[in-house]
Amino acid sequence: MSATESDTDTDRAGATPRLQLRPGAQVFVVSADELQIVAVNHSTTFTSAPVVGIVQALIEALADAPTRGELGARVAEATGELGALVDYVAELMIGTGCVVSRGAEGPLAELDPRGEFYAALGLDPDAIREALAAALPIVVAPGPSAAQIKGALAAVGIEGAVIEAEVGAPCGQALDALRAALDDARGPIVAWDVPWRMPFARLLNGVAIERERPILFGVCEGAVGRLGPYVIPKNTPCLECVQTRVLANAGDDEIRIAESYRARLGDAVPPPLPAHPAFRAAIANLLAIELSQIVLMRPPVTLGGYVEYTYGGVGARRHPALKVPRCPACHPMRPQRLAWNARFPAPLVKSGSV
Repeated sequence: MSATESDTDTDRAGATPRLQLRPGAQVFVVSADELQIVAVNHSTTFTSAPVVGIVQALIEALADAPTRGELGARVAEATGELGALVDYVAELMIGTGCVVSRGAEGPLAELDPRGEFYAALGLDPDAIREALAAALPIVVAPGPSAAQIKGALAAVGIEGAVIEAEVGAPCGQALDALRAALDDARGPIVAWDVPWRMPFARLLNGVAIERERPILFGVCEGAVGRLGPYVIPKNTPCLECVQTRVLANAGDDEIRIAESYRARLGDAVPPPLPAHPAFRAAIANLLAIELSQIVLMRPPVTLGGYVEYTYGGVGARRHPALKVPRCPACHPMRPQRLAWNARFPAPLVKSGSV
């Protein structure tokens, strides 16, 4: 999102946006007719003596976080340049991502590191903070993994109800707590550190489909960490669709073992599987970042697939997922299709009638 788009968003919110130089931006005056603003991930160069002079005046004025109108008027008065030229240069700075718009009313709060990050991207950090605080997800995690996901969510600015499922307890207890929490919270469900092959993961997937509530999965299993899938009931593949596709290329023995594994551990909350503590913490943090992307309506990487990380490996691999025809978990919730032999006869119109 560009700074100009941020201005539009804050205008719609009803607050008068105020402008600041992006955090981390450095200003280099190369010569009297050349100036460069180096932001965190890009740079902008301004040329010609009049423009360089106006840019320097604009940067000085931005220290007080003026509104757009105040900025142009103040710099035009200080430099004696035409207002139209000052406005033109100001729009150049906004359009090239040198400036961030903040829509908070009253005195602007000092930015914390998270706010500085979003402001450095050109996003309104105050609006971001409010959106994250209003997310209110419901997190389900085995007891030993609950504290870790709480810390990861706090690091991205999200607070939500965390249901600590007691290891070895009947799954129904955690599911009842989840259903009760869904009555009071509007956010998505997050299932953390529940192994995919365990029945508990399938049951959580079922509750999300039953309540038509999005659910994001994340798990760390030994040397493999997975983010996703992000399931939107009736729209995207569910966890059972993914599991079915994964086992589609397996042999009879693998399928038989997977089914017997589920049957043997049918009604108990599983413990987290062994994993390196630093690797598990990294996957938890990545899951929290993915949830923040979803909350902020920015493209998630887990929609229609999942991302797999390997301990000690390089990079990540995204696996696309497709719906499974007649999936036992999500197919009953899909809209009914018209019969193939449906007919819609045209009305008969008699000759000469109106």
